[in-house]
Amino acid sequence: MRAATLRAHPGAPRSHELAESLRRSLDLALLSSLAFIALSVSEAAAPRAARAGAWLRAPGETYAKAALYVTRGSDQLGANGDIEPLFASPTIESGSYREIGGSFYLEHGVSRGLTLFTDAVLKTAELETNDRMAASDAGDVSFGLPAIRVGGRIPLARGLARHGVVTALEPSVTFPLRAVGRSSSASPEIGSPSAAFALSASVGASIPFLRGYAQASVGYRVREGNAPNERLADFELGWALPGPFLARVRYDGVSAVENPSGGRSVAGMPVPDTGNQDVCRVAPTIAVGRGGGGELSLTWRRVVAGRSTLRSGEWEFAYSFLGAFSPR
Repeated sequence: MRAATLRAHPGAPRSHELAESLRRSLDLALLSSLAFIALSVSEAAAPRAARAGAWLRAPGETYAKAALYVTRGSDQLGANGDIEPLFASPTIESGSYREIGGSFYLEHGVSRGLTLFTDAVLKTAELETNDRMAASDAGDVSFGLPAIRVGGRIPLARGLARHGVVTALEPSVTFPLRAVGRSSSASPEIGSPSAAFALSASVGASIPFLRGYAQASVGYRVREGNAPNERLADFELGWALPGPFLARVRYDGVSAVENPSGGRSVAGMPVPDTGNQDVCRVAPTIAVGRGGGGELSLTWRRVVAGRSTLRSGEWEFAYSFLGAFSPR
C-alpha cells in the first residue's frame, strides 16, 4: 500500500503534483545551499582545529559548522515513556515522519572574555500515513526557517585553565521567526512559536592519555507564554584514533518542567523541536581531519528515551573548522 496522508479535513483538496514538486525542490535547495556554505567557509578560513563546546575563542578566532541531516521516525514514546504507534487511530495502519534539513552554527571570539555564537536550521518536514480507508495521496509538507538563536560564552574560574580545565557561563536567546510554509493545514508544525531564554554552565577538560577531551553542561530554559520551561543537560567525550581519524560520543537531554504532552501536528503525533517533550539522545560520531585542521564528520543520532516525543533516528554529515576568518 502506498503512503497516504492523514487528513485533518477528509474533504479538503490535495494536489499530488504540487506537494511532490515542492518536496523535491526544497530538498535540492537545501543540499545546494549547505554545500555552498561549506565550500565558502572552507575557502575563507585558515583552519587549525575543529572543536566546539566549553572552550572560548581567542580574539578574532572563529568556529563554524555546516551540516546536512535526515531524521526519520515511525513510532513514538508516549506519556509514560513506552514505545507506541505514531498514530493511535483504527483507520491508520502505519505512519512515518521525515525531516531533511541544513544547519549552520557560528561562534566568534570578540575578546578574551567574550565569545558570541549563533545558529539556525532550515528544514522540510513530511508526514505520511498508510490509511486503511482513504485513497493514496502525497505526504503533507512543511518547510522553512523556524527560529534563530544568539548567545554568548563568558569564562568562569580562570585559574583552572592552568590545569587544563575551562569553565564558562552561556546565556542565549531563541527568537521564533516563523518563516514557515505548509502545503496543507494537516502539515506538521516546524519549531515553536515561543521565544526562549536559556542559561547554561559548562566545563571542559583535556584528557592527554586519550589525546582527547571531555565536556559537560547543565542549563535551564525559560519559554514565553504557556509553554513549559525546560531543563537541559549534555555530555561529550572525544578522542583521537589512528591516522587522521577522531571519535566522539555525545549525550543530550531536554526535560519539560511540567508533565509533557508533546508539541503535536494536526494529525496528533509529536513533532521534534516543538517543545513540551522529554527527550534523551545519544550521538556517536566518526570524523576525519583535513589538511590545516578542518574536519569532516558523520554522526548517527538516536532518541533513546523520553516522553511525548518522536522516537527518531538521524544521520548528519558536517564540515567544521576553527581558525582566523578573513572574508573576501
